[in-house]
Amino acid sequence: MSNQSVSKIDLARGPDLSGRGEGPFTEIIVDGEVDKDKLRNTKHDNTWLGEQLKNLGASSSEDVLFLAVNPLGEVIADLHRREGLADKSRR
Repeated sequence: MSNQSVSKIDLARGPDLSGRGEGPFTEIIVDGEVDKDKLRNTKHDNTWLGEQLKNLGASSSEDVLFLAVNPLGEVIADLHRREGLADKSRR
């Protein structure tokens, strides 16, 4: 185990949740709230986000518990545990 401290950059970027080390995922939606700064910083916009929500079967960001994207554009997401939504979560 490493004794290296966490840097401010590590905290800003978040953990590398990718399976193959493609870079860290950036949280775009947490508990239904869209972080517009992070959306913009990942070079995505509301149109892109709307497409992701549609692909998930979510009617709005309020249906999403967590959505993140990595530099390759791969999305991980989890929907709130409401009837009809939880089955459509993807990774």
